[in-house]
Amino acid sequence: MAQRSYFLSRPKKRQQKIVFWFLVVALGVGLVGSSVVWSTARTPLPQNSAVSETGGREWLANLEALEARVRDNPGDLEAAQSLARAYAAGGRWQDAVALYERVLQAAPDNHGARLELALVLYHLGRAGEAADQARRAVEAAPDLAVGHYYYGIILGDGLKDYRAGIAQLEEFIRLAGQGPEVEKARQMIQDWRGKVQSH
Repeated sequence: MAQRSYFLSRPKKRQQKIVFWFLVVALGVGLVGSSVVWSTARTPLPQNSAVSETGGREWLANLEALEARVRDNPGDLEAAQSLARAYAAGGRWQDAVALYERVLQAAPDNHGARLELALVLYHLGRAGEAADQARRAVEAAPDLAVGHYYYGIILGDGLKDYRAGIAQLEEFIRLAGQGPEVEKARQMIQDWRGKVQSH
C-alpha cells in the first residue's frame, strides 16, 4: 500500500487547508508552551467564508483600527505583527509577508514573528524561504519547541527532506513532552520513516 503524505492526499487544496489551520492556531492561540510568548491576536480571525455579517463587520472594523494604529505609530512593532497576523488570517498573504519583514528588519530577534513569516511563506508555496526563516528561528532559540515543529513540517512536507524533518520533530517531542501535537508529530515521523525506507 502506498504511503500517504500527512498533508497531501489532494495535493494543493488539502495542503492549503491544513497549513491555514496551523497558521490560525499558531497565530491566534499558540500551539504549545514555549520560551517565546505567542500572544493572542488582538483582532478576531475569520476562519472561513461563513463569518456572519455582524462578525465580518466587527472584524473589518478591528482590522481598520489596527491599520490606523500601525500607520499612526510606525515604530509600534507589536501592532505591526498583530496586523500581519490579521492580514494572514484574512488571506492577504503578500501584505502579511511585507509586514513581517518590516518587523524583523527592526527586531531580528523576534523569533515568534520569524516563525509566523515562515508559515505564511510556506502557505505561499515558498518552502525554501520558509525553511530558511524557521531554521534561523530554531538556531537562535533552540529551546523553542514550536519552532522545531514547524521547521520539521516545512522540511518534511514542503521540501521532502524527510530525514531532516524527522530530526526536527523528534526534537520537538523531546522539548514538548506530551500533548496532541506530540501525537501528530509521532504520526508524521512514522509516515516519513516509511517514505525514507521506500526510497
